[in-house]
Amino acid sequence: NLQVLERQIRTRDGAAVETNFAVRSLDHKYIQGLGDLRGRVARCEASIAKLSGDISIVRREAQKTDKEIYDLRSALKNFVGDFEKKVMQLLGKIETSSSDQSSHLKTVQGDQQHQLQLLDFKLTSILSDFRDQIQTHRKWTEVQLTRSEADQAQHQHQLLNSVKERLERAEKRVEENLLLQSVKLERMDKPQKYEKQLNQMKSDEKNLHARITRFERQIWKELEEIQNEYRSG
Repeated sequence: NLQVLERQIRTRDGAAVETNFAVRSLDHKYIQGLGDLRGRVARCEASIAKLSGDISIVRREAQKTDKEIYDLRSALKNFVGDFEKKVMQLLGKIETSSSDQSSHLKTVQGDQQHQLQLLDFKLTSILSDFRDQIQTHRKWTEVQLTRSEADQAQHQHQLLNSVKERLERAEKRVEENLLLQSVKLERMDKPQKYEKQLNQMKSDEKNLHARITRFERQIWKELEEIQNEYRSG
């Protein structure tokens, strides 16, 4: 009976040693996995901070571009206004000169009616050319402004897609890592011991997801404000 009791004691002690070793190994793996998860979360937060800085830079560039377009539009309007004013003054002088010449020619040489008609035709052609040049210049100005606005809108659309893709990739990496840790914990011999840690990890994942969602909404809101400011320019 004593030998049987000793064997039972040795068997129990061996099982206790193996259990302690398994628990320590499990603790080490859990701590290592948690540290890796925290590192990934820190990198995600750094990426979010960098994206925020990029948005600020793009916002400043968009505001600068808006100002340049506004200045260009003002300069073109002033130029067109001055040009039209000078053309109208020139047309008035030409019409006055034509009228004076016509009266003089009729008084001095009544037989030069044909030459007067030719002169009127030339003057009319000159007036038509001036008007065509004004119209062409207006169309060119409108095309340039429209092209600048289209380029700016395309650039903002590309930026929106890039920011959204980067945020989705960061969120997916965190979710995959949390899922892997959850599977490992569920396969343990004593999962009830680590239920609290698993719940904490899930809570951290939800908090991170909420932060990413709020940041993404903020980015979309700021970019919409930039577009509205640009359109109302």
